[in-house]
Amino acid sequence: MTPMSSNTMSYALPESLREYIDERVRSGQYGNTSEYLRHLIRRDKDDQAKQHSRELITEGLASGPARPLSPRVITDLREKAFRPTSRSRFGSARELRLTWWKTQSNSEPLASELS
Repeated sequence: MTPMSSNTMSYALPESLREYIDERVRSGQYGNTSEYLRHLIRRDKDDQAKQHSRELITEGLASGPARPLSPRVITDLREKAFRPTSRSRFGSARELRLTWWKTQSNSEPLASELS
């Protein structure tokens, strides 16, 4: 298990929300307030990732009819992904290559394979 950071945050909540959080902790499902809030944040991150996936699927479906995945199409996609000036929602060409690699392989790439 990874050691927990000791960073703290302060926040203001209305009394009704504080009481709700206290109830959730008292239920025994969570050990303390921090554990409950971490759970909510993780769930929100998962929800955001799922929403992003749905948006990508919707975008793909709206992009037009499917093309056969021929060796030429694969080569074109690889060239586009590995082009040094490639920019996308991933932020950099390296991040795009890493994302592509992870979708194609069950292992982490070597640094030389991403440069």
